[in-house]
Amino acid sequence: MADENVAVQLNDGGRIRLSGKDIKNEKDDAVVLVNMNRLYLKQVRIIQKKYTSDKEREEAEKVLHVINTTLRKIPDERQMFVDMSVKDVKFCFHNELVNLPANSFRKINMCKMQEANG
Repeated sequence: MADENVAVQLNDGGRIRLSGKDIKNEKDDAVVLVNMNRLYLKQVRIIQKKYTSDKEREEAEKVLHVINTTLRKIPDERQMFVDMSVKDVKFCFHNELVNLPANSFRKINMCKMQEANG
């Protein structure tokens, strides 16, 4: 059984699964794939939450803006993952990162992307 804090190799086009701990250790300018269901769930939780301070509400609005901007990049509604900067992932999921399910994040194999882009 693989340690859940270690990236696990997958046979799906050169991507690897990333744990929340892996994301915390990634450079902010890196780009990862994020499971869209995580983004939709985060949206709903932010919208439903009762905020006790203006500062909390403003922070939540900033997170919603990042999520909405990311979701607008989706070319196909059937797509399961969307690319997002690690900086934005950390901003949106900061306290939850280590507790998110194993299928939340994937690393993009840059060699495969370069081949595809010619």
